[in-house]
Amino acid sequence: MFVIMDEFSPWPPVNCNDCRNVSCTEAEQEKAMGKPPHICREYKKRVFHGTNKRGFHSCLHPCVDCIKDRFRKFESRGENVMAINVSDLPPKYQEQAMKKYMEQQKQRRGPAPPAAPPQDPAKGTKYHNTPTERVTASGAVLHFDSQKEARRFDVLAARQARGQIRDLRLQVDFTLQEAFTDTEGKRVRAIRYKADFTYYQPPNRQLYGSHAPYYAEQSGVSWEFVVEDVKSKATRTAKYAMKKKMLKDRFGYDITEV
Repeated sequence: MFVIMDEFSPWPPVNCNDCRNVSCTEAEQEKAMGKPPHICREYKKRVFHGTNKRGFHSCLHPCVDCIKDRFRKFESRGENVMAINVSDLPPKYQEQAMKKYMEQQKQRRGPAPPAAPPQDPAKGTKYHNTPTERVTASGAVLHFDSQKEARRFDVLAARQARGQIRDLRLQVDFTLQEAFTDTEGKRVRAIRYKADFTYYQPPNRQLYGSHAPYYAEQSGVSWEFVVEDVKSKATRTAKYAMKKKMLKDRFGYDITEV
């Protein structure tokens, strides 16, 4: 346990706190066969050792009068000292000690600084993009990582409404490598790629233009599957390049970058 220290008390506390007011130390008790008790010469009271898991603590349990007087002493000197284990105090003084300590710390620190302004969530994004939302006709809210991706969705949604593309999907996952456990027992995580958009479009669009869907239906030609990703210079990372190659090797799909 720790006691409130003054200019005469050692720090850290040693055996019996080396208190100048105690009648005898533990060493002196051991020399005397009768083991006289510890008496506080100032307050004429018996003081006891604290206890720990082994049943004994090297430091003394200060008496209540000593604690109260030393608090008053530090208050008068304008000092902020809290060098006592509050749990070792009598229950009725624990709350009082903590309240006084918090008041002293508050005065020492001065007024609290003004609260920091709320941070713009857009500034915390990885690629400094602005997350954007779109609300569909049914009331569903779609979330996009950037304004560019949201604008691209507007274009694709309009093309689908005109019948130029089909089966538009967002945030489509492709498993490039399944998870597995190696011969050393180490679990290797799966590798996945998430495309911004996938959809089907008619072939020969450059030849037939806006009439390509009609000619595809008349000729019975299958529509092409498109994997599309909205990219910028910052998002064309080495990791993305690896996944792009793996997607081509496993599924045969080229990523259309916009």
